[in-house]
Amino acid sequence: MNRRTLLATLGLGASGLTAGCASSLGPDGSETQDDVGITARNYGDDAVTLDVFFTDDDRDTLFSTRYELAGDTTNEAHGFDGDPAYVYVVVEESRTEITALDGSDCTDADAVDAWVVYGEDGTVSVDLLCPGG
Repeated sequence: MNRRTLLATLGLGASGLTAGCASSLGPDGSETQDDVGITARNYGDDAVTLDVFFTDDDRDTLFSTRYELAGDTTNEAHGFDGDPAYVYVVVEESRTEITALDGSDCTDADAVDAWVVYGEDGTVSVDLLCPGG
């Protein structure tokens, strides 16, 4: 094997190992964490679809996603960087719940958790939790 072939093979192998990792590395190469971790929970017995939009004070969308939750399940797969002021939750593409977030307890926290909960009775609640808050 010649030198160029060897270097090309090593380069492709290394890029395959790091694919998808750049977004989780900070400028100094250390691993970063999302500012807002999202947990969606369905306490009901039936499946539910929730479209969730996080917006800033100007109501510009910071992050949105769709959750298709089976009965009695939790999804913790999403998170984003930002400072949300409102959460819009659209239930089954028919009903919208809007929650103003009060992050005053979290001003010193580097990261917070947003819980979007669909209750057994069909109610939606959103809570912002922070370490020590």
